[in-house]
Amino acid sequence: MMLMFSLNPANDWGELVGVASFFAIICYLVSLTSMFPLVRPRREALLIVNPEAEFTVPWSRIRSIDTQNGLVIKLAGSEEIVCHAFPGSFLGRLFGNASAKRASRAIEKYRVGRGSRESSGEVESKVPWMRHLSWLALIWSAFAIAVPAVARLL
Repeated sequence: MMLMFSLNPANDWGELVGVASFFAIICYLVSLTSMFPLVRPRREALLIVNPEAEFTVPWSRIRSIDTQNGLVIKLAGSEEIVCHAFPGSFLGRLFGNASAKRASRAIEKYRVGRGSRESSGEVESKVPWMRHLSWLALIWSAFAIAVPAVARLL
């Protein structure tokens, strides 16, 4: 659609930038649901990277790992952290959520073998603003500069 808008000679660069901004925001919001989620065990804590925040959970704060509806880390108290890297699904509930169970077993194995039980402290949570801003800037520059420039040159 952006390419078709770019090829119309009646549209000037100002309109192209406006339309590109609209598409960039839409693409960013869609990509936000799957932007680089991961779960990584470390010696002192479990690192959970979700699209909206990064959590560093000390091993001593983890009460259990639930795999009924995706991978959910249950903390001391009533807190829970849902891991977007292993989301729940209807089929997963029917057939046992194999990927979340494998991840759970791997985390427990790491925790027993190498995880530091002495680790203490609170769960750290931070929003990765630079990742979000750079991703949005990359998408915007592709729509606002690259697509119209290539379309007009061809």
